Amino acid sequence: MLHLTAAGMPPALVWRAATGTVETIRRGVPLGALESIPYREVAVAL
Repeated sequence: MLHLTAAGMPPALVWRAATGTVETIRRGVPLGALESIPYREVAVAL
């Protein structure tokens, strides 16, 4: 399991070799850009 959070970086990409597809994991608002923005952790099965 991959756990990640993002703060304005390009989205994480997961290559699914079994299906030949690339999954885009969402990105977040740049850190400090907005006041009181919640950052969430995403869990992705690898």
